[in-house]
Amino acid sequence: TAQRGVPTSPVNVRLQAPQIHAIGDSITYGLSASFAWPNALSLTRQPAYTVTDWGIPSATIQSIAASEANRVATRCLTNQGPAVAILFAGTNDIVAESASAQQAVSSYASEIQTLKHAGCTVFVATMLSRFYASTNYDSAKNSFDELLLSQAKAIGADGVVDFAADPDLGAEGAYASTTYFNDQTHPSDAGQTRLAQIASNSLNYFYGYTVANPHVVATYTYTLTSSDAAVTAAPTAN
Repeated sequence: TAQRGVPTSPVNVRLQAPQIHAIGDSITYGLSASFAWPNALSLTRQPAYTVTDWGIPSATIQSIAASEANRVATRCLTNQGPAVAILFAGTNDIVAESASAQQAVSSYASEIQTLKHAGCTVFVATMLSRFYASTNYDSAKNSFDELLLSQAKAIGADGVVDFAADPDLGAEGAYASTTYFNDQTHPSDAGQTRLAQIASNSLNYFYGYTVANPHVVATYTYTLTSSDAAVTAAPTAN
């Protein structure tokens, strides 16, 4: 087959626009909500991305990592700006496959290396509160998030989208909120909106102003945004 010119390994596609790849399970897919958080991002000081939702209901991070070389990794190269991947999975590994928190984080590490070698900038996301099949998974969530946050840099992540830091989504028992969750597992429209806001803030900060390139504010009133990590106040009036 190879001698006849048929590719026998993944073929990279060089895309013509900046990319955001949202990689995850049913939450990223938007199950039980009217939209998914990747489709509600609000970004500043960044190019117009093509956003692709790669969420697959019931997917595990182990299975995602095993298939990624043939999936998102072939789309990490662009001619115009960055290709960003946001990883948000692991719950199903613990719930359905009885994986330990460390096993799930190890699968994250494999996924990150595949995407980084392909050219993507990779963010990892923390796990939400969850109650499923008469079982409270908050303790598993806590263990996973603690390990992921402590190991994110070592396993190669460029940044973290800390969904669990929002008490409405990640606090103990947050799953019981009928405002932010539909079925104690999947976020409602309000929950998906909040996920989009948190992800947007993380990307805005990462690609925002820095000490080397501060935002020079020339007005005497100004409202800071998530991209304003460094601001120089230089008002033209007293």
